[in-house]
Amino acid sequence: MWSELFPAVLASCAVIFVPGYLMGRALGLSRSWSVCMAPLPSFGLIALAGILYGTLGVAAQPLTLLLPLSLLLAVLALLGRSFRLPDLPRIGWGMIALYLAMGLVATTFMFVRMLPSANAVMTGRDLAHHINSIRAFVSTQSFSSLRMGPYLLSQDLSVDPYALPGFYPAGWHAAVTLVVQMGVTEISVAINAVNVTISSFVWPLGTLVFLAWSFRGKRRPLAAGALATVSFMAFPWYFMKFGPIYPNLAGFSLVFPCVVAFMLLVEPAWKRPARLRALALFLVGGVALALTQPNAIFVAAVILVPYVAARIVSSGGVLRVLLHELPSGLVAALWVVACGLVWLALNRAPFMSDVVGFGLWGYRISPWEALVNVATLAYQAFFVPDLGQPLLALLVLLGLVWTLRNRRLRWMSVSYVAAAGIVFGNATMGGLAKQLLSGFWYSDPPRVAAVAALCAVPLAALGMDWVVTGVSRALGVRVGDGSHLTASALTSGTLAALAILVFYPGVRIPTLTFSAFPSSGRIETQVEQTRLQVQEAYSQYGFYTTRERAFARNCQKLIEAEGGADALVINNPFDGSAYAYGDAGMRVYFRELSEGIGADGGAEATVRARLDHVADDPEVRAAVNQLGARYVIRFEHLKEDKAYSMLWNYDHDLWKGIDSVNEGTPGFELVMRQGDMALYRISAA
Repeated sequence: MWSELFPAVLASCAVIFVPGYLMGRALGLSRSWSVCMAPLPSFGLIALAGILYGTLGVAAQPLTLLLPLSLLLAVLALLGRSFRLPDLPRIGWGMIALYLAMGLVATTFMFVRMLPSANAVMTGRDLAHHINSIRAFVSTQSFSSLRMGPYLLSQDLSVDPYALPGFYPAGWHAAVTLVVQMGVTEISVAINAVNVTISSFVWPLGTLVFLAWSFRGKRRPLAAGALATVSFMAFPWYFMKFGPIYPNLAGFSLVFPCVVAFMLLVEPAWKRPARLRALALFLVGGVALALTQPNAIFVAAVILVPYVAARIVSSGGVLRVLLHELPSGLVAALWVVACGLVWLALNRAPFMSDVVGFGLWGYRISPWEALVNVATLAYQAFFVPDLGQPLLALLVLLGLVWTLRNRRLRWMSVSYVAAAGIVFGNATMGGLAKQLLSGFWYSDPPRVAAVAALCAVPLAALGMDWVVTGVSRALGVRVGDGSHLTASALTSGTLAALAILVFYPGVRIPTLTFSAFPSSGRIETQVEQTRLQVQEAYSQYGFYTTRERAFARNCQKLIEAEGGADALVINNPFDGSAYAYGDAGMRVYFRELSEGIGADGGAEATVRARLDHVADDPEVRAAVNQLGARYVIRFEHLKEDKAYSMLWNYDHDLWKGIDSVNEGTPGFELVMRQGDMALYRISAA
């Protein structure tokens, strides 16, 4: 599997790191800082370039976009090499290697080893939109966020049953598209490769730069942060198997670097040239969040609002605001109120109504249950079975206490309490209150849980550091900053022990002869539970089976052999064929898990309801000819995905015309059959 995945991961690293690294150097960041910050400007620049190229009608591909962009940034880096941003905490290459190693090992353990193959896909509901849109991007050589959807080719635009092309944040999709365009792999492998790159490298390095700035380069808590970064199951690991919400995986992984860019911008000691460079980095970073997953901006707000308030208070004395001199405490309070009003205004804005009003999740539990869940890091316990992470919860609590005793970092505890409050409110509230608190994340338990996990990472790192200090004192070893051999060994040993405890899988317990429990009794951990969920999501293909994938690809080869590579194939997307365009390149008609917008009329409604009457109904024949459809594909019988329901909005009556087609239906010829799956040629139209 690695032989297939490794080249795609290398290509992903080139896409995600090279442009951003060069921009970092051009702005005056050191080499190590540029590496850590690189994904943020890379995603922003690629997404912006995608919009520009799409508007101008220029083909977007590695040679026309990535190469010129990188060359331009390289020239700017050479011209600006004499300028360096001042007072950046040093990030050593050894520390970078530690974070990369932890990220890669954790990703291999939590994700890669759970994959049955490099091209395994998680057939969640959202995959249809993601994989089909990427196929459209590759086919059109265009990945503009202003015009995204699975129907972008001219022949598809004319028959699009959903009227889909429109704004959608395409930063993650653009990265996958560029990897595919490099010719090293297929779309499904590229999706996994980009996600492996994000969880192994982007997320750990982004956290490293945030902790380095926050801890001012102190080595021991920084080293502990490498473990803390990969320890929370809520993020990034649960994002690998839910939804799939891969754009959120990318967007949340960029939050910490964007937060750091803002912190650099407001650094009071910096002069105008440095501040302007920080502004450029922050603006591109803001674009990266907005065009990858906009709700990541609100995660950054949860972190930055307390940070700015703390900076205002720490300035002390009286501050001049709008020609008035006000106490710093009052200014901080006004800042928080102003941010709250902006939050409220955006939450109630009409363009946000579909997001904040998303009402799919109808879960509510008692305040006491929610409090226990938050305290044990079982953030999603009311949504899915969530065993929590008690040891990690204790480390977070230690970090919380530590920050409350440290004025400079107290804002971290405030951010976490705010994020935990959002989780608590999402679990216990309903209606408007719930929308105001968690609506920016669709009131979606996994996304809201990830907000809390992000804010908990620095606290866990500080908690681990405190444990190291306690162990050293108990053993009579003086632990400085890790320079002494004995102290370094003690630090490494303690963190290794914590890593084993945090990531320890389930424990099988012996069953006594009089026990009522089965002999296979087992104490599970959330780590084991999450790994098994990932394995199930990618291995069972409950909604798009391995047989169906192979059948779709064989059918597409046959269609191409008949000279109809672009032939339109009528399908019922709910049998799994919604994925056939993105995965196999088959030009299926319905590429989303819903009916078209013409549910009450139009060609799409006609073929859905009465396609089986094409031989005796002129209206049906006219609809088929209008679409230019030549084939019908039928996958295995409709079934529920064990990991995620697909049929909650399915109406059989809307699809009976397609579902009724069989070998005996007049007007159709059997082209290929395998079990319950069949490809028919429409002969009557």
